[in-house]
Amino acid sequence: MQADRRFMREHIEELLSIERESFADPKNGNIFTSLYDDAASHMHYFVSRDEAGGIDGYLLLSLAVDEAEIINVAVRPSRRRHGVGAALVAEALAFAVSRGAVACYLEVRESNGAARRLYEKMSFNVVGVRKMYYTAPPEDAIVMRRALEAACNDR
Repeated sequence: MQADRRFMREHIEELLSIERESFADPKNGNIFTSLYDDAASHMHYFVSRDEAGGIDGYLLLSLAVDEAEIINVAVRPSRRRHGVGAALVAEALAFAVSRGAVACYLEVRESNGAARRLYEKMSFNVVGVRKMYYTAPPEDAIVMRRALEAACNDR
């Protein structure tokens, strides 16, 4: 597995494929195109590549002042439980620390036990609930936070 900090325009279809395989309410291509075209320096992209160079997972990270937020993480179903998600999160956290972030937040579906266990293992703690945050199907989001002073030790 190899991580890159930037995806290219030609990877948008691969990212959409992963999005559709991963979520009940997948985003359309506009999300990736608009993020790719946006010159805003607060959005950062991380992709994981398999041995053949294909993308097997991605993470979108937002940085604002001294806080980071993991916007989205998705891994191809065939590559789950192989450390792809953990490697992407660790890479993003280390990057956030290098940019001065002292905390990272994220929302995760209440029913997504696998993701919640991963985040808990990576020292994220539950700090709140956003009622009916998700649609298709409607569900609460668990808000999690992690202090970042030790993020580089997760790699």
